[in-house]
Amino acid sequence: MWDESHWRSVSDAEALQTARSITDDMVAEFLDVDDSDRVVFAKWCTKSRTLRGLQSMLTLSSGHRSVLARVDEFDSRPYRLTTPSGVVDLKTLCFYDPSPRQKCSLITAALYDPEAACPEWGSYVLERVRGDKTMATYLQQALGQGCIGLTGERMYFLHGPTHCGKTTILEIVRMVLGSYATVVRP
Repeated sequence: MWDESHWRSVSDAEALQTARSITDDMVAEFLDVDDSDRVVFAKWCTKSRTLRGLQSMLTLSSGHRSVLARVDEFDSRPYRLTTPSGVVDLKTLCFYDPSPRQKCSLITAALYDPEAACPEWGSYVLERVRGDKTMATYLQQALGQGCIGLTGERMYFLHGPTHCGKTTILEIVRMVLGSYATVVRP
């Protein structure tokens, strides 16, 4: 279902509720129907609002070409990052308004603001790598590559003693990335 910024999966109950809202709109149009057609329209609306009518609506619409899409069509551009405010091309830094045609189903938790700065993040990362600016830059680049999922043949590990900030850094990144990030349990 299109959610004003991205596509999202819906439960059967949500799909039924959406179908029900369509029938609510039909009932609202009842007053615009000619007197001669009102009885027929009223019967059709009543039938459409039953569970069987709603399920039929969903079944019929699920086979319609305009609503069919393959899973591999979604989120197929690794440099496109969907945010609640729109889509950012991470290569060009071009910003696009949200559109169903972009076929994005993942979304960050953070809005995109090209002017935003986060000095606390930079300071925290620098503190965690004991002031090594080269390592702080490398760490942020590695995290960025992980965010787009294109690490080539590289695999990154955060290694160090306990309580040095590894988990905190990953949790912050996971929180900001929203549905782009997931936790894999061993």
